[in-house]
Amino acid sequence: MSRWRGLGLRRGKNVGAFVGVAGFAALLAGTVAYATIPESNGIIHGCYLNNAGGALPPIIGASQGTLRVVDPSKGQACDSNETALSWNQVGQRGPAGPQGPAGPGVSVFRSTGRFVAPPAASRVLVESWGGGGGGGVGFGNNAGGGGGGQGGYVRALVPVMPASVYSMTVGAGGAGGTDTSPGAVNGKPGEASVFASSDGKPLVTATGGSGGSTVAGLGVCKNPPGGAGGTGSVNSSLQVMGTTLQTGAPGGVGEPWPFCIPNPGSGAGGAGGGPVGFAGAGGAGGEAAQPSAPGLMGVPGMIAITPLA
Repeated sequence: MSRWRGLGLRRGKNVGAFVGVAGFAALLAGTVAYATIPESNGIIHGCYLNNAGGALPPIIGASQGTLRVVDPSKGQACDSNETALSWNQVGQRGPAGPQGPAGPGVSVFRSTGRFVAPPAASRVLVESWGGGGGGGVGFGNNAGGGGGGQGGYVRALVPVMPASVYSMTVGAGGAGGTDTSPGAVNGKPGEASVFASSDGKPLVTATGGSGGSTVAGLGVCKNPPGGAGGTGSVNSSLQVMGTTLQTGAPGGVGEPWPFCIPNPGSGAGGAGGGPVGFAGAGGAGGEAAQPSAPGLMGVPGMIAITPLA
């Protein structure tokens, strides 16, 4: 009996009150266990204790500066002697770090030059287009010239030595045919685009397209054929991967003029092989005009290099 009195409690209702407080604490603990903390958006709510007063029962051992977490969705709220705080579980975005070094980009060569392999590169993706062939001349009252062939295309992964120098030769487009001399009527072939070692050893080669022909030597009112497309190759000693060798599209045939008997046509020159204006495209043949129409020049080739680790 004296032990209960030492605690300032009597056996009757005070003990029951003590048990009631303990039960409330257990209930509160159970509520917190099932609370949604943090919220679905990552927000956490809390209450900062400013002083020991207030309407709610004080937390055992709480002192000024104590922070407790609450769940507003369960009806929990801060007391009048507490300051409400909210923060994000993820945290605020920090300041942006310094700009890193630029990575290796694609080097595009439309004319002859050189390429230096970056220090971190162990191989490069080489894409090469040969020059397009020129179109053949078109003769009036006869037939249009044939279109020039498209240059070949090569795509290959080539092992390189960092800081090594490689040479690039970009193939020129072939000249179009003219009637200035018997040897100039056909379109000229495009030149090869070559990726080579510093000592001139060809590593990747895309040949140029052939020139379009003309009606001269074929007979009256014939269809002058277009030039053949170029091809591609890689040095057989290379340990290359993912090689693509694509033959260029041929040029279109020339058309006889409308009054040709027995083979009338539109008189148009053949279309150049490949997309018009793109690297390595063939030049169109000249139309059947009086006295003649020269063929168009082929489009120069191109080499694109992408360094890879």
